[in-house]
Amino acid sequence: MSAGYEISRGQKEDIPALAKLLIYTWQQAYRDFLPLSFLEKMDVSRQEKRHQRYMDSGIRYWVVKDREGELCGFTSYGPNRFKQYFNVLELYTLYVAPAHQGNGLGTQLLEQVITENGERYDSIVVSVMSKNPYLGFYLKNDFAVIAEDEIDFGYFQVEGLILEREVRR
Repeated sequence: MSAGYEISRGQKEDIPALAKLLIYTWQQAYRDFLPLSFLEKMDVSRQEKRHQRYMDSGIRYWVVKDREGELCGFTSYGPNRFKQYFNVLELYTLYVAPAHQGNGLGTQLLEQVITENGERYDSIVVSVMSKNPYLGFYLKNDFAVIAEDEIDFGYFQVEGLILEREVRR
């Protein structure tokens, strides 16, 4: 682990910080290609309820915090939603606060998920927007593009990619 940081299992008390970090990173990373009106309407309480539902349903989280206990990043993962892929885990989220990027935290969160699940699954998939400025992170971490997909946000859609990485040991 990078000096001054600690990874632990995400807990319900982390939800408010998860929601704020998700919104902040979206507003920073995607402002060049998602509608500003969408990004500005992102709501912390709605995100809190969403992550509460996810945790209640069994979706697992890992979080990384700094020395002061501030949430710096998180990841969530669970059953694969793509029917065409078998024995595959899905990475739903992986976010690191911009101020903490470049310290290897994203890779360490990803490796935590893979270490925990590498015996049970053949691979891990993630769906990302094709214009995601962090696409290179996934490619650098041995993911490969396996399909194109459209991501539906309700009143608009964006081009997406499905990436996969083998994890079976």
